[in-house]
Amino acid sequence: MNPTRKHMLAAGIALALMAIAPVIANAEPGSMGGGRMGGRNPMEQLNLTDTQRQQLQQIRENTRTQMEAVLTAEQRQQMEQMRQQADARRQEFANLSPEERRQRMQEAREAGGMGPGGGRRGGGPFGALDLTEAQRTQLRSIMESAREQSQNVLTADQRQQLEQMRQSRGDRRGPRAPMQ
Repeated sequence: MNPTRKHMLAAGIALALMAIAPVIANAEPGSMGGGRMGGRNPMEQLNLTDTQRQQLQQIRENTRTQMEAVLTAEQRQQMEQMRQQADARRQEFANLSPEERRQRMQEAREAGGMGPGGGRRGGGPFGALDLTEAQRTQLRSIMESAREQSQNVLTADQRQQLEQMRQSRGDRRGPRAPMQ
């Protein structure tokens, strides 16, 4: 497989991960924190019940376990290192003043689209893991399943509200399947 196609597939997997991040990453208050929209936690705005929060947390944990099972020991180790580095960069970013954040984001955009987590937008966490085609296929399937499960936890009104939040922030991750 040529390098360009490998990068496109890795980007596709990363996009799938990001598609459900706003729902499952913030299922519990204080969890990963990667799904903030416009600086606000979308889960706070959706008024999730405790049951919904627990269900989304369980989906997140199951998804992570399933994804880790697809990776080799070396890939899991690389992934954990990248996760720790991104967490440290996010924490550092969170401690900046609003003006310093704006300045850093502007510098990042000018330097090629780096976000506060340190990863290139669209490159995703799997870009550096040298995944096989079988691994990519399995990960896509796991992520699609998690997305569907997460959507099923939300009420129709919550799904509509989440979609409106995505649209209002100018979601650049590309089109999504319609929420039902």
